[in-house]
Amino acid sequence: MAKRTRTKAPATAAAKAPTEPLRIASRGKREPYLTLWQGRLPQPDELLNRYSKGRDGMNRTGLLTRVMQQFPNIAGWCGEWCESVLEIERVIQAAKASTPEDQAIADAAALRMKNAWERMGTSYIALTNILMGRFYGFARCEIVPTFDTTLGEWIPWLYDVPQEAWLFGDDGRAFLVTMLNFVGLEVDPSRFLKFTWGSVDTDYGAGVLSKGYVPSWKIQALENLLMQAIEDNNAPCTAVGIPRSIQKQNEIDDIKAQARDSWGNVIFYPTDSTQLEIKREAAVAASGQTGKAETSGIELYERWIQTLIFGAPQTGNRSLGTGKVEDVRQSVWSHGTTAASNMLDLCLTEQWGARYCDWNLSDVPPALRPSFKSTSINIAAGLSGPAAQNARDIALNLAREEITATVAVELWTALGISPARARAMADSTIAERKSLRAPDPRTTPSATSTPDPATAPNAGPDDQEAAA
Repeated sequence: MAKRTRTKAPATAAAKAPTEPLRIASRGKREPYLTLWQGRLPQPDELLNRYSKGRDGMNRTGLLTRVMQQFPNIAGWCGEWCESVLEIERVIQAAKASTPEDQAIADAAALRMKNAWERMGTSYIALTNILMGRFYGFARCEIVPTFDTTLGEWIPWLYDVPQEAWLFGDDGRAFLVTMLNFVGLEVDPSRFLKFTWGSVDTDYGAGVLSKGYVPSWKIQALENLLMQAIEDNNAPCTAVGIPRSIQKQNEIDDIKAQARDSWGNVIFYPTDSTQLEIKREAAVAASGQTGKAETSGIELYERWIQTLIFGAPQTGNRSLGTGKVEDVRQSVWSHGTTAASNMLDLCLTEQWGARYCDWNLSDVPPALRPSFKSTSINIAAGLSGPAAQNARDIALNLAREEITATVAVELWTALGISPARARAMADSTIAERKSLRAPDPRTTPSATSTPDPATAPNAGPDDQEAAA
């Protein structure tokens, strides 16, 4: 029989710093010839590089700002998506401690940070600017220490900085573009709250809105054609009849060119007369089809952009009983709002919260410091009518433990909610089971039932004897 030997558990060794470089496939190493101006990287988005102009800034993101300025509906859709993320309830959660003494410290730290966050007057503007980073690819907010006389604490106030004012390097360096320094003045990146979307290959990220530039350009072209069609079909014009006896094409072209130079809006028609026929101020009858093709094309490209931002078009067509077609408003889908809310929680915890704790709660251990957390999911977002009510009923059934989380996810998915969002909703419902649990009508006494005198809150000796 073989002799059994007992092996000792390996001793816990201290972490050893790696000697190899942190990144071997960074953009600066993949394309070193693109590194310009002492380590500054150009914008990696080829579309922004192709269509942007000099006034769009060195990083080309000003093109996206011009798109939102020229198309208020696109700016409104981006703002609506940001609002859908901010509607998710966000609280400052105390850390979980192992002892009652430590838990009291953690609760007190969370309360102090909550009061400080509510005292910061720029929170809504800063959070909106941070979430707009989804469309630009990145966002930066300057962290400015401000002493609050009411709380007696230093609060990190956040001030938004336009995306056009930034250039980034391949090694985490940041450069602030000014009017006197167009290649950027190097600044300390730790002084700014950092938010990146779509890609972490570079600090420029990968914005969503750049993919909607081509549809917006087509919308602009169709709008120009639409305005021209309206002008051509409503403005007076000159009708010129060209005799059929003129056979040479160069003579016909000369007549048309001279007529357009003389009267501008001209229509031509063949005539059997031997001389030119000129009818001034002839009105063109406008039909109901004027600009309809252009309008349909604009609606198509608008739905493309809506699908890009929300994950589904927000407008549609329905046929009426008379045969006419009208536009209808569809429900707003919360495309990516859960992921964005979680990213925002992590960003605020690691950058704003850590800075506040370092300034005011330095005596609190890191394990007992509070954090930001999205505590609930907007179940009705993207749903309306009976579907929204069914989603709420499923949540209440899960809170009462009448169905399992797996069943709830399947039912929510059947209503059109994405599986990832359905799982997040189930986790949130289970975590907040006590606050979401509704009274069961089978065990709750009705308002018309007669209470038992012996169990009444203010029952006296006489009531107890009567009950006996």
